[in-house]
Amino acid sequence: MDFQDEKLSVISILLITGISCLTFTGLLKLLDGEIHSLFLKAGLVCISIAAVLYLTKKLLLMIGSGKNTQKTHL
Repeated sequence: MDFQDEKLSVISILLITGISCLTFTGLLKLLDGEIHSLFLKAGLVCISIAAVLYLTKKLLLMIGSGKNTQKTHL
């Protein structure tokens, strides 16, 4: 898996999908009066996966930069 920044990364796609599902759930709640749990669950799952991927990416970048600074000091 490539961790370079791209214009439309997997994290961005998951965030857009999750926010869209949650927005759609909110609109249906306003119009219909009931919450459609499928869209609510899909939105929460997409946003959760995106958050985990984002934090993993940042952690791997921090670990990688830590190894690079240790090599330069030796």
